[in-house]
Amino acid sequence: MKVVVLCGGEGVRLKPLTDDIPKPLVQIRGKPLLEHVVSHFKKNGYTDFVFAIGYKGDKIMEYFRDRKDIKTAFVDSGNASIIQRIADAAKTISGMFMVVYGDTTSGNC
Repeated sequence: MKVVVLCGGEGVRLKPLTDDIPKPLVQIRGKPLLEHVVSHFKKNGYTDFVFAIGYKGDKIMEYFRDRKDIKTAFVDSGNASIIQRIADAAKTISGMFMVVYGDTTSGNC
């Protein structure tokens, strides 16, 4: 099953941290928040990710460029609503998928 990760918002409330990077790449305990999210899913057997990018999405693509431990795809909806991002990602997927936020995690980071 694919995991669609929503990571296209501007992160306005985290400015100035998000002036140069998207919110999911803000560091928490030495790793980007998005890495914590991906690690959680990897531990549970999910390795196929579709990143629904927007604001500074090129930085997220760059971060995952050389990864061999997961399969990645990117769908850039630009400045779009969450529903539009999910719809755009769904067009690239056959079958069921999960949707998660790229800037939200719980548990130990």
